[in-house]
Amino acid sequence: MKPSRVLLVLFWLVVMTGCSVKENRKFCPCRLEVDFSVVDTSVIHSAEICMTTQDGFISYDHISSSDFFEDYVRNVPRSLLRLNVWYGSNGFTEQDNSIIIPYGSECPCVYMEFTELSTDMEACRHVVRMRKNHCVMTIYVEGEDKHPYGLRVRGNVNGYRYDGKPRVGEFACVSYPDECGVSEVVLPRQIDNSLLLDIDDGTEVIKTFALGEYIAASGYDWTSPDLQDLSLDLEYYLSHVILTVQGWDSEYTYNIIL
Repeated sequence: MKPSRVLLVLFWLVVMTGCSVKENRKFCPCRLEVDFSVVDTSVIHSAEICMTTQDGFISYDHISSSDFFEDYVRNVPRSLLRLNVWYGSNGFTEQDNSIIIPYGSECPCVYMEFTELSTDMEACRHVVRMRKNHCVMTIYVEGEDKHPYGLRVRGNVNGYRYDGKPRVGEFACVSYPDECGVSEVVLPRQIDNSLLLDIDDGTEVIKTFALGEYIAASGYDWTSPDLQDLSLDLEYYLSHVILTVQGWDSEYTYNIIL
């Protein structure tokens, strides 16, 4: 037999005893194709992607938005795969892919997706949909004379677990109105109505608002896949609050008992 024919026979013997044999396919990896094509690159400029399994498989990568138009392809074990994708964590990411907001800091403008995929197959495809997991609350302080109030928001969610769910912990951040009486606070997704807003004149807290209750009364949905932004009008003399939700036509006014 000619050498070339010998090599050809050996090649086919290897192929036939490899992943093409039905009983051995479970040992072959799964080809995972991750599709980023529907991600809004006008607000999301990159992505961190982490894949883990209970067997100890870990893969981490950073992807630029310029690469979103091509599939991200990796060979992964045939298992139950945890896929974490996020953007905008502001360096608050822990080793287990949780995001912990330091006390005194506001929530980062984070977009996230967590999913579990069964990769016990030859090929698996997943389309990434990163969700807006933060709420920007714009606060307007009304009145002719602007007092240098500090606006402190307090709550009991201080970030996100590895699976994207809110993480219970102490949260507080302070914002100061600018010369136009406007300030912004970025909030994480909430699990209840416990948010509080303190008005601090620099020496003491002069008023505390049950902010979470006002937000709940407006019909705002903290379980929405993409969190909407809020705006809050505070009268200078603190006699009422007006709450509006971005994209809604209604305003909600709450009179304050001093």
